[in-house]
Amino acid sequence: MSKYAIKLFGGLTDEGDEFAGGVLLRPSSVYRADEIVNSLKILELSGLTDPFDIDYELARIVREAFGTDAVGIALTIHVPEVNQQCGGIIGSAQTRPESAGAHMLCERIDEEFVCAAWPAGPGVIISGSETDARKCLETVNPGVSGRGACVSLIGYSHRAGFRHALVVCDGTGSHARGCVASLTKGNMHVKCLAPVAGHDLSYRRQ
Repeated sequence: MSKYAIKLFGGLTDEGDEFAGGVLLRPSSVYRADEIVNSLKILELSGLTDPFDIDYELARIVREAFGTDAVGIALTIHVPEVNQQCGGIIGSAQTRPESAGAHMLCERIDEEFVCAAWPAGPGVIISGSETDARKCLETVNPGVSGRGACVSLIGYSHRAGFRHALVVCDGTGSHARGCVASLTKGNMHVKCLAPVAGHDLSYRRQ
């Protein structure tokens, strides 16, 4: 049985902007889950407003924070001053950040896990094949965000029999609604940013 775990977390940037994320922990690091996520309570973005710079800096920060403890990472952030959609990253905790470009990005990040992402989100990490990840992501339109999109992708993951799934939607932009969600051991957890505050949800599927 897989002993990986996913931990959701949240915090504020140095300028008070809210972020939420999820980390897919290696079996050897699960017992340190709280310690690991507590190391990232504040992000220092230093007033960045360019969408590419924001996403690249987010990826750099979380890679440095989680390092070899994590297989995969996801993060969403709401930067009110930016109208272009961005502020959502997902992928390997070890490799250099890479943009999804103009098409779906799909790559294996570990012997058990694959990441797939649309340009402008959403993105998923699932325990399965590249075909599994593509089929999962193709159930939603590119660029959708919010709780509904995350719950839909996690619901598909559960029905498809994935042991683990981590999902993220962009949190920045005029129509973005940042959200992260996870599936592990039959449990779904969802964490949304302030624009959809009150919609945080956790439940065990019966």
